[in-house]
Amino acid sequence: MADTNPKPSPRPSLLRQLFEGGAFVPSPGGLYTTIKKMGKQITSNIASNIEPRGYTDGRSTAKSQTMQDIENTIRSAKKFTKAGILNEVSPYRMATDELIKNSEGSTDPFVNSIAGEAKERVDLVNMWAGKPQKYGTVFKSEYKPTIGAEEGIQYYKLPGVEKELFSNIMRNGIMEGKFNQPVKTKQDLENALGIAKSGIFTEVKDDSGKRVGYMGTIRSLGEGTVSVGEDEKGPYISYYDKWDINPLAGASSAMPSWVPDIITKGIDKVVTGVPEKMGITSAPRVYGRIYFDRKTGKPIGKEFEDIFNKLKSESQGVEQPVEEGKKSSGSTGSFSGLIKKGSPSSVGKKK
Repeated sequence: MADTNPKPSPRPSLLRQLFEGGAFVPSPGGLYTTIKKMGKQITSNIASNIEPRGYTDGRSTAKSQTMQDIENTIRSAKKFTKAGILNEVSPYRMATDELIKNSEGSTDPFVNSIAGEAKERVDLVNMWAGKPQKYGTVFKSEYKPTIGAEEGIQYYKLPGVEKELFSNIMRNGIMEGKFNQPVKTKQDLENALGIAKSGIFTEVKDDSGKRVGYMGTIRSLGEGTVSVGEDEKGPYISYYDKWDINPLAGASSAMPSWVPDIITKGIDKVVTGVPEKMGITSAPRVYGRIYFDRKTGKPIGKEFEDIFNKLKSESQGVEQPVEEGKKSSGSTGSFSGLIKKGSPSSVGKKK
């Protein structure tokens, strides 16, 4: 019986890539230029070879937390060494690329959602490495954060993320009957949502104890921040994330849990900060807004209004019509035919 598992194809080593790319040819930049070229090649390899979801390509099977921490640290180092230096494509990445390919033409909402997230992650990791998007899922945002916006930085939005995020955070308030009144102010929106009660997000407060937003897992972004605001256009829901790759910090960290935060944050500044300053990487800053019309109290944008109305109907027990031959949006579907039997599946959180 033939082996159906994806097999990595041989690729040129990092050293060969650097020689052929002229990294070691004497230049005015000297050592700095050589280091930068080396860094760019490693990040390019990482973007092409890793599965951009989690840091370890799988979960630890160790029983104790200490052994899990150690195992995850080792597996994370192996993952990035293989992808960046040895230029080996991960079987998990091959499975993801196959899933995307086999989802083309699908009318199953579940399948399209899974494939859509996979495309977004591939595009984001490409942008992190300074490479063009492959699927065009990330767009320039018209907005910037009202607090802490970085000078001269372009922010980006992801329409697929916005629709799923909107549905997830609206559901709790709608099901509890908190949207009987139009949403015309920030306070109306804050009262209706009950974000912290949804179980998806937790409150984030500043040093004075004032709530500044909510933090939780957002599709494709991993751990991101959601806030409620208002301007002349109306009340809005915003989302933010700096999409970087640092296996030693963040929600999916491979760093042992007993390492103090101050050390982890210090390492984070080196791992993500130095490559950015050298121009080796460029972590996409993701920020978008979903507005409510101040006059009608409804979300602005047909896609958001459709989601809102569907959730309202579900809360009232009204069945949504389904076109003949299509599954409802609540369908869980299956991966049958998307990934060959025996292929590894994507696991873990982000980045």
